[in-house]
Amino acid sequence: MKNIFVKIAAITSLSLIATFSQASLIGSITHDYGSQYTASSLNSANSCDTMNSDSVTIRNSSNCQRFYDLFDLSSINYDTIDYFELTLSFSRTLGIAEWWTVRPAASTSSTDATQLLDLQTLIPAYGSLTQSFTFNVVNNNVFDKIVDNQNFYLWFAHLGLGNQNFRLADAKLDVFGTLAEVPEPAPLALLSLSLIALALGKRRKN
Repeated sequence: MKNIFVKIAAITSLSLIATFSQASLIGSITHDYGSQYTASSLNSANSCDTMNSDSVTIRNSSNCQRFYDLFDLSSINYDTIDYFELTLSFSRTLGIAEWWTVRPAASTSSTDATQLLDLQTLIPAYGSLTQSFTFNVVNNNVFDKIVDNQNFYLWFAHLGLGNQNFRLADAKLDVFGTLAEVPEPAPLALLSLSLIALALGKRRKN
């Protein structure tokens, strides 16, 4: 009996992998932080994050609005979304007893953001890097809610003691799935267009 369950689990995993691998890139949303783009949470009067010319400095100070940013999916005419790939460019993270995590969410409520994925840490702290994360229905507990709401919120959480900060230069969200099919014109509508064109042609002849 145990072997049967193992085989079923293996087949299910392979099916999911095959589904994700067949998905196509159907849209991309890029936020270049700094003078070109302001994160959603910075519009709050309680935000302690600061804008730089080419980045945003994200802080974990208490009594401040936590950083979040919205990626609006409504502009993508999709039929299905299979997974997201989030790519971040950042710097000045510390890895000594202090570290930051990425927290995808379906809204501005903390109850809709429970998954924590570690940002890479750098030594020396003033280096910079690019890191990518993949989110799908298997590894993200609010994936379906994100798709239903058509909103992908990017949050960060800080683990450790003391006040820490890091700089986020840009974030790119690639959306993989299938585009919605554009319905073909109905035969009656095509016939109507043909008759109108024919009538206009006769008028011009006369």
